[in-house]
Amino acid sequence: MTIRDFKKFILAILLLITLNCAAADVYVLHHKTLSDPINQEQLQKFLTSEILQWSKGENITLMINDIQQIDSADFIKVTTKTKSDFLQTWRAKYFSGRAFIPTEVKSLDVVYERIISNPNSIYVSIVKKVDSSHKDIKLIKLSF
Repeated sequence: MTIRDFKKFILAILLLITLNCAAADVYVLHHKTLSDPINQEQLQKFLTSEILQWSKGENITLMINDIQQIDSADFIKVTTKTKSDFLQTWRAKYFSGRAFIPTEVKSLDVVYERIISNPNSIYVSIVKKVDSSHKDIKLIKLSF
């Protein structure tokens, strides 16, 4: 192996490390009247079903972008679970009667409609950038 080949090899390894260490951006849409703060820690607790209600006792209605379209490594960074573990956790909550499984949503029009009709709803988009031009909906961007 020549020095030039060795440099290319090292550069490729550094590039792979950098790509794996890159932050996963998460976009959260919620009704502007929501008073509970949403930060990284809170969001992870929502996604792992540790928190099922807002501070005032209302049930959280969770929507998420299409799980199959989310990169597995990014999904784990954000939820601390594999996709199958995530679904299994939520199914257990559902069958015990404690919560509904998060709705996978493919259209932002549906998201806006649901958030407006139910202010206890939040939409979580992992990596897929979303915008909110609706006057009653707030957008939060978090990085994991």
